[in-house]
Amino acid sequence: MNLLLGYYEPRSGEILINGANALCVKGLNERIAIMRQDPVLFNDTLRNNLTMYRDMGDDELIALLQKLNLSKFASREGLNAIISEGGSNLSGGERKRIALARTLLRKAPITIIDEPLANVDSETAEKIEDILSELSGGIVFVITHHFSEDKKKAFAKELRLRA
Repeated sequence: MNLLLGYYEPRSGEILINGANALCVKGLNERIAIMRQDPVLFNDTLRNNLTMYRDMGDDELIALLQKLNLSKFASREGLNAIISEGGSNLSGGERKRIALARTLLRKAPITIIDEPLANVDSETAEKIEDILSELSGGIVFVITHHFSEDKKKAFAKELRLRA
């Protein structure tokens, strides 16, 4: 992930996106949505944490919150709930799912999702796997240690990295 984002340079070879060197692609950051392993949440409303101040309809936000097992927030009142700095008033799983919702709402051509199943129960993990396996229209990188065998088939490639 850090190579693709240009934080490190490859020791050899190159990273290409549609045939162009990823490190030279103009506006690459605007085309990438990232959910980091340790999500960043702000002391603000849930709505603003999800939309990053972009104008979005409540119905889309509520529907996604319901899909991600965040039903207690899936209302207009819930969208106005205050999230503490770093999400300290949320569970680890809630923080993770809110960050995932924010990433998915970007609808970027390239999406990188780091450990989306960490800190969530098995029912929620299955819903997240379903959502990720249904994504289309772009490049999706899912970095995970746990993903069910039947859902892996929805992805074009599985890469196993060894240290």
